[in-house]
Amino acid sequence: MVHLTRHDLYAISRYDDVRAALMDWQTFSSARSVFVDPQMNAQLEGITLCSDPPEPTMLRSVLGQPLRPDRMRKLAPRIEAEAGRVVAELVGRGRFDVATELAEHLPMTVVSDLVGLGAGHRDRSSLGSSPTTTRSAGYRCPLARGALLYGAANRDPRKYPDPTRFDIARRPSDQLAFGHGEHACIGMNLARMEMSALLGHLADQVSRFEVIAFRPLINNGLRGLEHLDIRVR
Repeated sequence: MVHLTRHDLYAISRYDDVRAALMDWQTFSSARSVFVDPQMNAQLEGITLCSDPPEPTMLRSVLGQPLRPDRMRKLAPRIEAEAGRVVAELVGRGRFDVATELAEHLPMTVVSDLVGLGAGHRDRSSLGSSPTTTRSAGYRCPLARGALLYGAANRDPRKYPDPTRFDIARRPSDQLAFGHGEHACIGMNLARMEMSALLGHLADQVSRFEVIAFRPLINNGLRGLEHLDIRVR
């Protein structure tokens, strides 16, 4: 744990500590504060991410209806077909932006269909979206403010040996990228289905990825890439 004096909060980065905090919402409250930016906290107050039980539990029960396992099974053919179509198109070009042309496409398409938005609404909604790889969540405990660093926790060598090495045989089923406990990502099953479909089609059609250029996403709550230009073979 590190005290960030500029923002007067404690950064919590070890896997066991982050997981324990996520399971203890009574101590690590999400109400009124999940970001470093006070203005952002004020704007988001009351949403599921920025509230404590029982409010988010009731909201999640409603929002989670389209994401039930039976609904996900019905979506699987649609997701596979769309993933196959967009991957074939991008691979056929030989070069594309993974962040804006691949990572954003399937979530925006599927989610907009789930909530009944047409293509026009989907295009407008995508203007402000950015793909992310991990996030940090701010929590307020009785004595101080804390920031849970999910990315650091998922690379904690105490939990995952040699964490920066790409290991295709690694089975990190208890990773924290989707959160845990009361604030586990409500759409994580859909996200996993989408990622599996995209990666499966890419594995079938691509033998080599070459990174041409990339630009990090600047955000105080999300960590990812704004652009990732690649060439495929």
